[in-house]
Amino acid sequence: MLSLNARLGPPELKTSYFAFTTLAAQLAFFVGPVVGLSIYQYQTALLFYVLIGCALLYGLCAIKSQTESTRL
Repeated sequence: MLSLNARLGPPELKTSYFAFTTLAAQLAFFVGPVVGLSIYQYQTALLFYVLIGCALLYGLCAIKSQTESTRL
């Protein structure tokens, strides 16, 4: 992600782009376990369905990507 910021950001705003990216990553690192634990504690079935849905979506995207790459 930082290399993408380095390539796409204008030179005068690169430090702001890096700071925002780092802040977002640290916020996700702090908030993620709290939100995940509360979902697990109160809505275990919802967490299960969300994880299954993400796995299926990832699998479908991988299959689509594989079939598109073989056509070229």
